[in-house]
Amino acid sequence: MRKPQIATALLLIAFCSATTFAQLGSVMNRVKKASDTFTPWTPEQENAIGQASAAKMIHVMGLIEDPALNKYVQDVGSTVARQASRPVQYHFAILEAKTPAGRYTVSAFALPGGYVFVTKGALDHMTDESQLAGVLAHEIAHVDGRHLEKEIQKKKAKAWAAEEGTSKIPGPSELKNMANDIINETLLTQVNPKDEDEADKKGTQFASGAGYDPTGLKRFLEILQQESQTGKVTPQDTKLWGATHPPIGERIAKLSAQTSGASGGQTLPDRFKTSTAVKPATTAAAATPAKSTTPPATPTKK
Repeated sequence: MRKPQIATALLLIAFCSATTFAQLGSVMNRVKKASDTFTPWTPEQENAIGQASAAKMIHVMGLIEDPALNKYVQDVGSTVARQASRPVQYHFAILEAKTPAGRYTVSAFALPGGYVFVTKGALDHMTDESQLAGVLAHEIAHVDGRHLEKEIQKKKAKAWAAEEGTSKIPGPSELKNMANDIINETLLTQVNPKDEDEADKKGTQFASGAGYDPTGLKRFLEILQQESQTGKVTPQDTKLWGATHPPIGERIAKLSAQTSGASGGQTLPDRFKTSTAVKPATTAAAATPAKSTTPPATPTKK
């Protein structure tokens, strides 16, 4: 990648790089091991684990390098994240995420510590901002409910937390192993149906509370359902249903019941179209984090 592109990524992409692994010493000095496998992670532990996992995710899938588009997604996500109950510093970014066949994956992912990804393929199938808000809100709900953390703990993937003593500080090697466990859990493991239902329900509430049309997520899933029938989207292209998530029809039915009497909220199709019109030409694998400094523009309810 050319030097100007690297500089842009370093300054403007709100995520950690592969070099994070070599820079976690100061962070890990504040991270103490949990004495019990089922003890909730401290904020420091959650953030350090999330950073390492995000760096691994970026390395595997690639990061879209488009400052304006990334800022737009960050602003929409930040607007919705204000509705969450836990004080987590959320970060949002866009993954390239191509399949071996060269098709863009249609998906979104939530990692501990508030690291939330949406794929370029997912954005390409959306038609308005409320759909983006609904997808991001669903992932925020996973973080807010500590869903992935609980699944990891149940399976005792957090092996370092079960060792005797609490004074040993896990270093970068332990974090790398933990990141691998979390990425495998995120990409390959069946989501707990109760957690998925809760994320759909609470995510819809978060999006609505932020001023968006509460049917955004449902309508996005309906688009994918229709496109799956024509072959435009295949089960191999998405993680939003199938091996890791409940059937898309079940999700749509439950969301339809939840939002049947809902009214009001913005969809903002024009702003979405304008903000996503310029398609990025390059991607960056693993860029250094930089926080968004511009407050998100909160949609106004009808």
